[in-house]
Amino acid sequence: MDRAFLIGERLYLRPIDESDAAPDSAYLQWVNSPIVMTTLESLHFPTTRATLVDYIRTNTGRADVAFFGIMLKNEEQNLFIGTAKIGPVEWIHRHAYVALFIGEAAARSHGYGTEVVRLLLRYGFHVLNLHKISAGIVGSNTASIRLFKKVGMTIEAIRKDQFWVDGRWEDHVLMAMFDTEFEAGEA
Repeated sequence: MDRAFLIGERLYLRPIDESDAAPDSAYLQWVNSPIVMTTLESLHFPTTRATLVDYIRTNTGRADVAFFGIMLKNEEQNLFIGTAKIGPVEWIHRHAYVALFIGEAAARSHGYGTEVVRLLLRYGFHVLNLHKISAGIVGSNTASIRLFKKVGMTIEAIRKDQFWVDGRWEDHVLMAMFDTEFEAGEA
């Protein structure tokens, strides 16, 4: 497992780097796919390799962000299927956001997202000593809302008509979990 940082049952998270944004990379294809504009709250313009490399550099160069490549364990190879991030971390308030993107279409709907979020939560609460971890989701992205509910996060707020997506207004669903809730769920 190449540079495994957080290891799960079927996948692991490793540091992402500029080589993940090679001109022929899957990552560059993913961020320019139509699903990005309708399910994520960002990336509404075409992404060039230079823009993607800058995004990777910006996030990996920060002391308050952990940015990962999601790697599927496989006997023949370790397959890069998406990205995950925790941060920016608010150290004084002990709070951070988590985000993930399963870019590889064939890897969606197999529970990998759930495993990734659980790894991020464990890392955030046990290693980073966070008190609260949040996630923001486009309202029509019901798969992500279900995923975050499945790991124990609850809806804290809904910001009405926050995003303009594909010709219509979308809500911004804010979900969160506290360290005590995570500990109770792990018992």
